[in-house]
Amino acid sequence: MITNKKIMMITTTDNMIWQFLIPHIKYLQEQGNIVECVCSKTGFWFDELKDKFGFTMHAIDFARNPFKVKNIKAYKKLVQLQKQEKFDLVYCQQPVGGLMGRLIGKKFKIPVIYTAHGFNFLKGNNPLKNFLFKSVEKWLAKYTDVLITINQEDFEVSKKWKAKKKFKISGIGFDINKYDNAEFDKQEFKQSLGLKD
Repeated sequence: MITNKKIMMITTTDNMIWQFLIPHIKYLQEQGNIVECVCSKTGFWFDELKDKFGFTMHAIDFARNPFKVKNIKAYKKLVQLQKQEKFDLVYCQQPVGGLMGRLIGKKFKIPVIYTAHGFNFLKGNNPLKNFLFKSVEKWLAKYTDVLITINQEDFEVSKKWKAKKKFKISGIGFDINKYDNAEFDKQEFKQSLGLKD
């Protein structure tokens, strides 16, 4: 359990926080932690997170592609933010958020938790792209105190890396077999909703 820490929650985009992380942030706050979010402002989500949920939000304009030059400027802003706020822990998500968070952890020697929502190297993908993404993830694992994966394939790959601790949790999605009920009449259900075949 994480308690009484000042946590930098880094994601590439604000909608990642909006869609997935609100319950996590609230839970961390309930445990006595201060959580401040760092992300790109991409839509209404940034202001909603601040106004509706009272989250402390820091806008840094990350590029979604980790190899974009724009991210060098973003990293420098992140370094300044860390110097100013002195976070105790970095909790990062998404490829660019994960890259930035682990570089900050390495530079300032603070613990890092990284949740990989699916590595960006896939079977059948461009081999050069796969090589680059996999090489970067493997290198950054050395600066990761806790690496969380959400599927078995990523977990198996991560076992070979040097993150201090590795966990697999059940990710998003659902088991279709739980909803394949022979007694359920799809046609009748569609009609009850006023839908055509």
